Amino acid sequence: MTVAVVYFSEQGTTHQVAEAIADGVSQQSGQCQLLRVTDDQIVDGRFTSAHYIDTIDQCDAVIFGSPTYMGGPAAQFKAFCDASSDCWDNQSWSGKLAAGFTVGSNPSGDQLATLQYFSILAAQHGMLWVNLQMPSDHEQNSENKLNAQMGFAGVIPGDVISRSDRVGAASLGSRVAQLCKRYTAVN
Repeated sequence: MTVAVVYFSEQGTTHQVAEAIADGVSQQSGQCQLLRVTDDQIVDGRFTSAHYIDTIDQCDAVIFGSPTYMGGPAAQFKAFCDASSDCWDNQSWSGKLAAGFTVGSNPSGDQLATLQYFSILAAQHGMLWVNLQMPSDHEQNSENKLNAQMGFAGVIPGDVISRSDRVGAASLGSRVAQLCKRYTAVN
């Protein structure tokens, strides 16, 4: 079972979350492909990496990630989403599992809107959304301190993600991998 994590990270904190998610996938004996969207893959506003699209076509599940900027995903990630329209035309991602993660520098930075964007993208592609399923104890060191059930939402005001955010992100990767094993065994 293979999970693709496609994400944009400008300052590296979203990349750290993607690595923690990959660790969670590995805990379930899954393989994880980290696909970091970069500025040089965007030409005239369009995402141009056919390799990423081909890799996602071959994966069993996809986890989308971006920092939350101004209440939504970064423009670079949105360029990737726009380029997925050919996959929508031929429904090549239909039936795959999907999940999402985001980070922001403030606890009330509208991260939920970014997760909702990812879930709508998945729905348009006919994918099956996987939620976080992690209760919050509302403590500062909670693995789900924002109580986001739609996906993983972290608050990262500095350069390094906290241990609790690393655990929460790994939990999302592990959950997607567990459900992917169960889903592929039935199909």
